[in-house]
Parts: sequence; structure tokens; C-alpha cells
Amino acid sequence: MAGPNPLPYPGPRMVGPEIPAPSPVAPVPSAIPDLGLSAFGATDFVETRAGLIADLAPDGEPDASATLDLAALHVAQGLHSDALSFLGSVAVTDRSDRLRRDALRRIAHVLGDIGEAPSAELPSDWPLGPLLDLLEAPEADNSSEMLAGAVAALDILPPVLRAQALPRLLAYTVEREDWREAHDLATRFENHPGIADGSAFHYLLGQVGEAGGEHVAAFDAYRRAALGRDAFAQRARLALVDLGLRTETLRPEEAAELLTQAATLWRGDEIGRATLEALAEARLAAGDRAGAVMALAEVFRAHPRSFAAQKARRRAVSLLEEIYDAGTAGEISLGAFAELHQNLAADLRFEAAFHAEAERFAGHLLALGMTAAAAREFGTLADFVEVAAEVDPAEDEPARRARLRLREAEALIAGGRIDAAAAILAAGPGDLEPALRPRFDALRSEVLLASGDADALLQTSPAPDLLRLKADALYDDGQWGRASDFYAELWEAEGAIGPSLAPRMVLAAHRAGLPRQVERILAALPTLEETPAWAEIAREVANPAEPSSPLRREAVRRQIDSAAQVADRSGRMRAEGVDEPEL
Repeated sequence: MAGPNPLPYPGPRMVGPEIPAPSPVAPVPSAIPDLGLSAFGATDFVETRAGLIADLAPDGEPDASATLDLAALHVAQGLHSDALSFLGSVAVTDRSDRLRRDALRRIAHVLGDIGEAPSAELPSDWPLGPLLDLLEAPEADNSSEMLAGAVAALDILPPVLRAQALPRLLAYTVEREDWREAHDLATRFENHPGIADGSAFHYLLGQVGEAGGEHVAAFDAYRRAALGRDAFAQRARLALVDLGLRTETLRPEEAAELLTQAATLWRGDEIGRATLEALAEARLAAGDRAGAVMALAEVFRAHPRSFAAQKARRRAVSLLEEIYDAGTAGEISLGAFAELHQNLAADLRFEAAFHAEAERFAGHLLALGMTAAAAREFGTLADFVEVAAEVDPAEDEPARRARLRLREAEALIAGGRIDAAAAILAAGPGDLEPALRPRFDALRSEVLLASGDADALLQTSPAPDLLRLKADALYDDGQWGRASDFYAELWEAEGAIGPSLAPRMVLAAHRAGLPRQVERILAALPTLEETPAWAEIAREVANPAEPSSPLRREAVRRQIDSAAQVADRSGRMRAEGVDEPEL
């Protein structure tokens, strides 16, 4: 049964025993009806809520006034998220209810620190206006002008809401170094046991001590504040570390350890972001670049569309480049480099910025001759790139994925695992960039050549390296005419005949019965007579009637291949400006 309604507006229907009238407050003219916060703040929450819910829809339709009463009850008790759910569902039809809804919504958003309230036109003479404006925008130019009205508004609020507003108001005065007002506000904490010894109060005492150079007192206050579980406790943990670093009472390694623990206690909002940023800086100061990257990665994953995320990503990419530059240059031992890489991979395996550096790591292994490890890294990274695209199609990197598969096959071939490479190359070049297609064709040809599949080899595309492979394969198989044709095509493609290629070209043309081709080659290479293989070439060319047995051809082939190796080595030394040794 509804109890007496001591409030001067036809609003909340109270349930239960009579509620003592709130302490009289000097009436302040305002167009907003009395919200009933003082009365609802003093009532029994459970009993009152049950009565209001029972009256919520007496005729099957939700009653706007009862819904607003429920919202006011939750606001008065500091349950702002629940209040907003009621306010979001209420349908108001008259101006009085609209003003009441908008006022309650503004209080819930500001005191509950729940985003920004929807825009609403509230009267400028609303007594709570200065307090809410100041708490919502303490950095505003006119905030100091609102302070007197904000302090006066505290007396209008019920105790729960006053306890929520006091710490933030005191923080504002401490930030502005308004010590007189800060002292007056601090004395009000004694009337609120819940916050008198709470995190907010001790954190702000620490701020005051630090501002006055009382570092020991500040340390003690921050330490007590850090024992709490609210936002002020997390701010105190950050302040403790910051003060410790500035006074050199904490080493960077100790700061990083404390911040690692703090990061597990608070996540998600701006304080959580500040914690991760401080952790990254501490780890970097301690020489842990990989740990700094992982902290920064948490920033841009938790706040993906913020400016802070962009800044963190750029810093992380820069640090990754430094790490992998040092590793590939040998400034880090291979074992330590591999461990760093594995730690980073565990946390960043789906990040595009990491993929570029991980590819460098795999290439470094391949350059060191660690073919099995390189193939494994290339393959694993290709899998990461593929999975990242499944998770977020915008992160798809088809060209990188195709290149990684190509390099995996390259490492497998270098390690003699031809069958495994063949399985990868059988899928085709896919999205491989055009500049790498010849490389794909060359690797595929190596696989076909090793497998003895000459027909498939001859059907592949004619890149220069591939032409050489085809010609050599046909030459070794004794197909002189076809070998000569491919050598001629290679000559045309490259515009010159390399010293290692000439002997085979001459003999292939000669054995195919193409004397004019032999003449062309000899005319283009007047220095051919100086090569170690020339004696054997000249003997065979000068005696066409002499039978060419397989055993004889094999002896010639060995001499030509040996001469080709010498020619290649000499060419490289001349290109590098190194004098050839005298024999």
C-alpha cells in the first residue's frame, strides 16, 4: 500500500514506513520539477523498488511517472547504469516529464561517468547545473566561475551522490592548486565514512603532498590509495611508479614489474590506456624492447580507433624494426634473437606490422643455411597471414601470403626436400606479384628437373633462369637440337652470352649439326679460345667425323662444367673489384 508522499510534486509513490522529511534546503527557483533524489536516497531501496515495479503498468501500459520514479530511485542510490535503462525506455508526453527525464539522465551520465549524455535543453537556473558542468568539463575556460555553484550544489544531493561528486570536485581544486577550497572540501569527507578513508581521499592527499615537495608523505598516501579497487586506486599506482622513477627510488626494472601487475588490475578506459603506455616506457627504459612492443600492442588493440592507438602503433612498428635490424645484423645472438621472435609471435602473430619483420627473421635463417627452420618460419607465417584475413578481411595480404609460400618452397628446395616443395608449388603462383613470377617458374623448374619430368619442364614459362634450366636439362639428356634452340632463346633474352654458357652453346649447336650457329657464337665470343675448356671444344668441332661416345661426351661435360665454375667465379671477382689470384 502506498505510503505518504512528503515531496512537493505528484511524483514518486513511496512504499513502506513513513520517510522523514529531508533537511530543508533554501528553495531555488527552477523550471525543473523536484527530482525526489533526497527522499529516494533515504528510503529502503529494495522495498521501495518492489512497490514501484508493482505500480509500473497497472493498465498494461508502462506508466511514465512510475518509470521516472524508478529511474530517480536508482540515480539516488548511485546505480546509474540501471537508471539509464529505465530512462531509455520511458515515453514522455508532457514538458514536466521530459525535463525530469533529461535531468536524471544528465546526473546519471556525469556522476556515473558513463559517456556523454544526449543533448537536452535544461534550464540555466538549475541548481545542479554548475556541478555537472564542472565535473563534465573541468578543463573548460570558465570552470573556475562554476566552482562556487558546484560546491553549493553538493548540499542538494543525497549522501550517495554527494560521495560520488566530492572526490572529483576535490581533484579539480587540487589540480588548480586552490588549496583553500580544497581544504574545505576535504573536511566534508569526514561526513562520508565510505570515502573518508578511501582511495580517492588518499590519492588526492598524495597529490597535495607531491605538489608541496613532501615526497615521503606523498608516497605514503599513494600507497594507501593503491590498496583500493577503484579508478583513484589505479591512478595512485601510476603516481607511485612515476614518483619513484622521478626520485630515482625505483629502478626501471622494478617500475616495469609494478606496472605489469597494475595493468592486470585495470583495463579498458583511459586510465587503463595510460597504464599500458607507462608500462611500455618502463620496459623500454629497462632495455626490454620486445616487452615495450607488446604493451603498445595492447594499446592499439584495446583502443583501435583512437589517436593514442595510432601513436602506439607507429611506436611499436619502429621498435620492431630496431629489434629485427639488430637481430639480422648479428648484434643479438641467434638464440636470443629466436627467443625474442617467438615471444613476439605469440602476441603479434596476426598483426601486419609483425608479418614484415617475421619474414625478415625467416630470411635471416635461410641466409645462415638453416633451411629447415627457415621453411618452417615461412610456412607458419603464411598460415598467420591467412588466418588474419579470415578474422578481418580488411587485413588480407594475398601478395605477402603468396610470396611466403614461394619462399617456403625455396627453403625446402635448398634443404633437399623436393617433394614438400613440389606440393607447395603445385598450387600455382596465385597472387604472387609479377616481379616474382620468374622466380616461381625457376623454382618449379628445379623441382621438375629433379623429378625427371622433362615434358612438364618444357611446358613452363620462358623466364631467363628457366630457359637456362631447360637448355641444360636437354643438353644433359643429349637432345642437342632442342638444347641449342633454348640456348639461342636465352641469348636473345639476355642480349649476351655469359662465359659459363658459351661452351655448352657451341657444343650443342655443333652436335645438332648447326655449323652456322657455331660460327655466330664463335664470332660473338672472340675470347672463347682463352677458356680452359677450349681445347676439348676445338678438338670436337675440328673433327666432326670423329665418333662422340657417351664416355667421351661425359669427359667433355666435366671439363666444361669445371670451366664454367671458374668463369663464374672470375666474373664475380671482377664485378667486386678483386684481383684474380695468380695460378
